[in-house]
Order: sequence, then structure tokens, then C-alpha cells
Amino acid sequence: MAGKLSDLRAGLAKNLGTIPGLRVAQLVPEQVNPPVAVLTRSTVNYHLDMRGGLTEWQMQVQLVAGRMADQQAQRTIDAWLDWDGDYSVRRAIESDQTLDGSAQTCIVTSADALTTLQIGDSEYLGVVVNVTVYA
Repeated sequence: MAGKLSDLRAGLAKNLGTIPGLRVAQLVPEQVNPPVAVLTRSTVNYHLDMRGGLTEWQMQVQLVAGRMADQQAQRTIDAWLDWDGDYSVRRAIESDQTLDGSAQTCIVTSADALTTLQIGDSEYLGVVVNVTVYA
């Protein structure tokens, strides 16, 4: 049977929780306190296998590093986007590709361009990392 979104989020959060100093929000928070990873999803493709046995989830990890003009925020994002290392988002997510047993596999597929996130009266610097999960 296909995995539940709440279980997939929990597995992603557990994996991302290994990155030093990074907070993880499984749901969109009311307030942002960087550095934080916010877990969302973009699309869901059902019926990839007979009787609902496989679903493809396109997940997004919205990484918020800090205030827009903060150069340290840019360096933080650079470290998150590294292929490997203690701060690598790819490495953390793929460290357990079953997401604590809730998925068949997952892979970090891409990262979008740096973006400005307007939250309340403040602008933050962030990036979205895209993850494909098969559950």
C-alpha cells in the first residue's frame, strides 16, 4: 500500500534533523525562525503500480537561511547544496532513502535558484530542494 504523507514528512524531518543547527518544520509554520527547513509537497502521481501499490510524491524542502542581505545566509545555502558534508541536504535526505520505513526510495533531484521569501514584514533568502519519493 502507498505511504502516508504524514509518515513521509516525519521521515524527511528525521533525516534533515541530522544537519547541525537546522530546524525542521513538517508543516508550514506561522512564524519563521531561520535557519529552517519547511517540508511541503508539489504533486502526487497515483496508480504507478496495480491497486495503488506505488505513488510518486514530489516533495519540496523550502530552506530559509536568514535575512535577505545577510552574506552568511548565502554561505549557509552553499553548504546545504554541497553534494556531501555535515551540512549537505542531499546527503542527509538520502542517508535513509526509506524515510524511516515509510517509502520504497527517495532521491534529491534538484535545487532551484536562490529566492526571496516575503514573510510578514521581512524578506528572507532561501532555496527550494526538490525530492522525489516513491511510496
